[in-house]
Parts: sequence; C-alpha cells; structure tokens
Amino acid sequence: MAAAIALMRAEGLSDRKIALELDISKSSIRAMSVEPAVDPTHQNDVARLGHQVWVDMADLAGERFVVEGDDIPSFERMAAHGIEPAFPASLGQADTTSREYVQMTTGERILVFSQSRWNGFPDQSAKSDWDNRGTYIVHRCPGLIPGRCADRHTAIQLDELGLCDGAAVYGSGWNERKPTAHHAAAAIRARIEEQD
Repeated sequence: MAAAIALMRAEGLSDRKIALELDISKSSIRAMSVEPAVDPTHQNDVARLGHQVWVDMADLAGERFVVEGDDIPSFERMAAHGIEPAFPASLGQADTTSREYVQMTTGERILVFSQSRWNGFPDQSAKSDWDNRGTYIVHRCPGLIPGRCADRHTAIQLDELGLCDGAAVYGSGWNERKPTAHHAAAAIRARIEEQD
C-alpha cells in the first residue's frame, strides 16, 4: 500500500484523491506513506509499474489527460522534445514553469512552455540586461520521441482555447500592464483543463 501511495503522490494526486481512490482515510495515508527503497537493478520495472498505476488512476478518475512532470522549467521541457532555445544557454535559460498534458488513449501531448525567462529575453540596451517581456507557447505533440519530436509539433492558437490574443503575454516591459509569468501560465492551463 505504501508503494501505491508514494507513486500516486509522485504523479501529483492529492491525499484526498488518493484516499477516495483507495477507500481509506486521509490519516491512514499519512501513516502508510513511507517511501519504499528500490533495488537499482529493479528500477526499470518500478518505472514501468509506476506508469501503469498513473494510467490506471487517471482512468479511474475519468480523466482524458493527465499531467506529466508538472512544473519543470521550460528549458528542460524544450530539451525533452528537442525544441531549439531562442537564445544561447550562456545568456540564461528559460526558467519559467511548464506543464505537459498526456492524452491517455492516444499518447498525444499538449505542452505549455515559454522560450523566455520570467524576466523576458536578453536585451543589452535594457537597464537589467533583460527586456521583461515574455510569452507562453502551446504546442500539440503527436507523441514524445525524446529530444527529437519538435519537428512534429503543431502550435495551438489561443483562440482554439477560448483565450484572447494577449493572454499568453507576461512581464512588466510592455506598454500596457500584463500579468506575471505565473498568472499567464495559470490562465492557459485552466482553459486546457476546462476543455479536458
């Protein structure tokens, strides 16, 4: 039971949801949620079983999409798919949070990420060397091929999600007031999840 709880937590399920799925109390979850030690020779089996629990839990919850690797930095998400960064790593990396949704039956993915940092793009003429202008991007990926599937991605336009054109823009460097990177990402994620 402890291993199942640990896996469900690792996949982002709340203790309340885990308690409902396993038909136990939340206090029981806290008592049983000890992380199991894994022999390195069995790591691949654990990863395979963990993925199966993840798929099964999503199915039980009636979800079409599940979140994989929630809130990792955009530059890591881009590297996982082979998306070319907009500026060299020597100038900084896209440290904004990202999210990836995986469709349970087809393996299709929806990525929400930014090519810029929380404070925008490098700009030598700006006071802080950053322009404080960023934009979130939404891609559809037909299936992950680690490090090399970006050429198969298609952009999802904001109007497809029911958002206005400027909803993905963030930062303080614009003429008009814009939200923070966190708030812009949250608005896009909410629309994707509402359509789920």
